[in-house]
Amino acid sequence: MSKEKKIKPPEGYYWPRRGFVMKNGLGEWQFTDKETVRKIMIKVGLTAGQDISFLCPASSAMLDIEMHKSVHYAGPLAGWPAGRLDLCGFRVLVTAPPRLVRPKAGGFPLWEKILDEQYGEQLPWFLGWCKAALERVTNGGGPMLPALCLAGAADLGKSLAQNHLITPLLGGRMAKPWRYWTGETTFNEDLCGAEHLMVEDDVCPVKSDKRRMLMDALKNAVANETASLHPKGDKALTVRCLWAISISTNEEPHNLRTLPLLDSSMNDKLILLRVLRRPDCLPAADDYTKFSKFSARLAAELPAFAHFLKRYRVPKAAQGVRSLVNCYRDPQLMALVNEDDPVTKHLALLDASELLGLTPLEKTSAEVENALRECEKRVVAEAAARLFANVPVGYLMREAAKRFPMRVENAGYRHDKITVWRIHRAKEG
Repeated sequence: MSKEKKIKPPEGYYWPRRGFVMKNGLGEWQFTDKETVRKIMIKVGLTAGQDISFLCPASSAMLDIEMHKSVHYAGPLAGWPAGRLDLCGFRVLVTAPPRLVRPKAGGFPLWEKILDEQYGEQLPWFLGWCKAALERVTNGGGPMLPALCLAGAADLGKSLAQNHLITPLLGGRMAKPWRYWTGETTFNEDLCGAEHLMVEDDVCPVKSDKRRMLMDALKNAVANETASLHPKGDKALTVRCLWAISISTNEEPHNLRTLPLLDSSMNDKLILLRVLRRPDCLPAADDYTKFSKFSARLAAELPAFAHFLKRYRVPKAAQGVRSLVNCYRDPQLMALVNEDDPVTKHLALLDASELLGLTPLEKTSAEVENALRECEKRVVAEAAARLFANVPVGYLMREAAKRFPMRVENAGYRHDKITVWRIHRAKEG
């Protein structure tokens, strides 16, 4: 009587929270449902009770997929064609590509009129940004692309280009990153599946304590192609996303708080254009019949506009170093931004405190903070307390030295390696 051959079951583990953990055909551990485990057992020759003793071709094929063709994520991914990719150590199945506009020679008189009226002499920067964004998505990457901010008075059609030009031009997918960038959610699967990240002027201005968070998030999205993709109910993974970021906002100072802090680290990461006027051809927003026909005309011109962009040469004055286009910022808008800038406020408090005399003041950041908080002028002390509650004094001093070197400079270090700042009084006139 021959001995029955003992069949060794495949190695596996069980985690009550997620189920079985088995090795797949790639030698990796992955979570597996009970039915798949049953198929594995049958395939190696283990049967019991009512289990069938063989796999039909369909079940065998399914098992092969589960064991040898597993992925870490499946879904659309900004800037990538459909298919399986290896990104940042993860296997990703891109399920849907961007639907790019097919360029076709022709005219685009409506868009030409709108953009010329809205941007005037700033138009090369707008066109250069659109060209760079289109090349980035079409070519699967490229130089760094700054964020584009469009600001102006109310009811000028600032978001028209965002919705009817940029989004369809880059593939038709748009997501709003506001909640993720300001820490209201940690889930960002929708952002990673869209080429155009758009912030419109209907969002609330950012509180002071979140502007640094917004700055860091925007800076990271502009400077890095890698992103943490965090689907709801699943673990985060690292992928590459090819994003183009646009912002539209009113030009009132409180609306400009929608923007991140524009410190020296943002010099090459944000373009700020002023929308000059409302185009005469733009119908009223509540006239749905006219606007529907108008938007259809805009869409019909997109192939010609895409053809124009591919051949457009960015003028030398608008060319960038790290990117195709440099970060022009409208002077009038920057004057409004600087009114609410924490570094400017900090220097204004130093001037108002009367700490600065004819001789430059030399103090550490902590000494400057204490002097302003304890200033005899109550209005200065209260304003300093509010400012320093949201922005560290050390950051303010470093930024002031970079942006206003005639006012603040590094005067050396104390024996304990703490920076001493030399602060000059503002020149009259």
